[in-house]
Amino acid sequence: MNVRKTIRLGAPLIALLVLAGMAVEAYMYRPMPSDTKPYHAYIKEADTPEWMPKDIKIEGLGTWVGHDSEISPAAYKLLRPNVHVQRAFRFEPDGEPDSGYAGPARGEQVSFLLVQSKDTRDINGHYPPICYPGQGYVIDKKRSGEVRYEIDGEVFHCTRYYFVGSRNFQRANLVVDNFIVSLGGIYPNMEEVEYRTGDYLTRFYGAAQVQVVHKVADWTDDERYEARYRDRFRMLIRENMEVIKRIKYGLKHKNKAGVRSAKQAGVRQ
Repeated sequence: MNVRKTIRLGAPLIALLVLAGMAVEAYMYRPMPSDTKPYHAYIKEADTPEWMPKDIKIEGLGTWVGHDSEISPAAYKLLRPNVHVQRAFRFEPDGEPDSGYAGPARGEQVSFLLVQSKDTRDINGHYPPICYPGQGYVIDKKRSGEVRYEIDGEVFHCTRYYFVGSRNFQRANLVVDNFIVSLGGIYPNMEEVEYRTGDYLTRFYGAAQVQVVHKVADWTDDERYEARYRDRFRMLIRENMEVIKRIKYGLKHKNKAGVRSAKQAGVRQ
């Protein structure tokens, strides 16, 4: 009888101890913001002219001259960025082009934006369907949709947004190729990012919003415009590929880069 009574009394106590042990284990192994410091520091190291150039020289054609603009204080407070660049490029050709010239026109513009935050929740407000309408632009949902690029072995699933608006009393049309990159992947929209990285196990690794923005006079399905969008996207992503790879691969990229550099230098591993 005493044995049965002891068992009845002891079983709940054992269950409580097991649950307490599980809670302690979960707390001990739960990622904290401090655990991701090396990852974010590694990304921050790439925020230099070497990896994110201000001017882009196209041999034999001219130079895309970059001009930086600051993120507004309100956006900075919202995003709390670890790395950010907001850069508009204007093409300046080398001399006067001849009649057969097929490169970018003088004064042609394209913009590049990359904002990497330490918490995935911080970039929710800086997402084209939210931030551009807030500036007076209207999205053309019929034209907007997913596009895919492959650049140097990396696949970029993007969403292309078409916006119509007016700035300084002049009509302005924007074509925005947008993707989000976080540790482990590249995604075309915030819904997929939230689905894949929204839990506490990955939240503190953050994510980056990347945009290539084209200003166009009118909408057209002309192949020349499509080729222009793709050429400018490839150019800007290639020039900023190092920071994108650091965000996607983290310290694994650092180790791989070290092995490649050592092999190139003839050092045995």
